[in-house]
Amino acid sequence: MAKQVEMYLNQKKYPLRIKNKVLKFYAIGFQYQFFVESRMMSCVSGQLREDIIMHTGRQLVRDVAFLKRLPGTLLFQIGVKLRIVMFLSGDIIMKIKTIGDCLYFIHKGTVAIYCESGKEVCHLEDGDFFGEIALVMSHSLRTASAVAVTNCELFRLDREDFEKYVACYPTVYEDIKKVATTRYEQSKMLDDHHRTELNMRKKRVVESPE
Repeated sequence: MAKQVEMYLNQKKYPLRIKNKVLKFYAIGFQYQFFVESRMMSCVSGQLREDIIMHTGRQLVRDVAFLKRLPGTLLFQIGVKLRIVMFLSGDIIMKIKTIGDCLYFIHKGTVAIYCESGKEVCHLEDGDFFGEIALVMSHSLRTASAVAVTNCELFRLDREDFEKYVACYPTVYEDIKKVATTRYEQSKMLDDHHRTELNMRKKRVVESPE
């Protein structure tokens, strides 16, 4: 596969920067995947299939606080719906003020969250989640940007599946909304403080003698 990708990139005459990034993505994304998992999984059913799915990383949903109150069968349904997505260090995972169409769980890696003014809010690591604010707020827009600090392997839960399997449980939904509200208020407070600092610096520069 790597040889085919490289031949394709050469044929299309991609610049070296993009070529190296694509090859790096394949190297990281497939370094442990020597088998066609989807084909094998289609031949397995019942409890064995559930055991395999949960063992391959999707068991992390069981460790997320707001999901612990869901029935086991529902957790399995959510686990099946999760999709693995890869991001290289420096990649923008989501942008502020764009439509929020999914929730992310961090399987491996570190993600930095930035408020609108560009101030870093926090770092999130293995087992953390983000993107939930846009799924529970009425405007459905991202209120922060997320950037991969390291190479990241994330599990993505689309809005449609979130609303089908999670949001229909009022108590769980309220727990998520509380987390989202707290994060949003903290981010907004930090953003306002950062803007004030920037304005004060600009004012001092303008007022200072040449």
